[in-house]
Amino acid sequence: MAKSIDAKLKTFAEKMNKNGTPQAVELTKKYYAEYMKEDIPAGERMHAEKAYLMAAKYRALSQVLMDHNLAYKIVADEMYESCDKVGSSLDKFTRIPGMKYVFLKLFEKMTDKMFGDAADFRKDILVCNTKEFRFNMTRCPYAKHLARAGFPELCAIFCNGDEHCFGTMKNVRFERTQTLGTDGECCDFCFKVN
Repeated sequence: MAKSIDAKLKTFAEKMNKNGTPQAVELTKKYYAEYMKEDIPAGERMHAEKAYLMAAKYRALSQVLMDHNLAYKIVADEMYESCDKVGSSLDKFTRIPGMKYVFLKLFEKMTDKMFGDAADFRKDILVCNTKEFRFNMTRCPYAKHLARAGFPELCAIFCNGDEHCFGTMKNVRFERTQTLGTDGECCDFCFKVN
């Protein structure tokens, strides 16, 4: 069952109430509801929800704080905090003997299921073996939905979030030189076992 908007905004609401800007929460709900009126295919919905929730937070914070740079920093920091937790778990998992190889295989399967054509991603696999998984992502629904919301610059936050999720693993090296969200021709993902 999908989380309600109140559940999705729980931590954000706590921070906004503590900082004296509770009106940002109500505006976020309003903007999110506007964005989600779009007819979104089921496979793409999870990614659209994340993109539109970030756009709604950014739009609300920009309006309440009247400072786009601060609004950007707040939504970016929130994303990176969440990604750091994932990164810590992945690092612990890949430190278990043999799990760095399992990670590559699991990540390959996950990209097919969660980041495939049905989710409106397009990828070209370049290398896939027990020591390396390299692919180029050439289409991304985050870029599409954030552009529709009027905030294409927010896509870089999702791209940079990958560094927080994957860049801290000691036994699997994550490399990327460009992303669609930062005006690259593709997102060139590479995972190599150390």
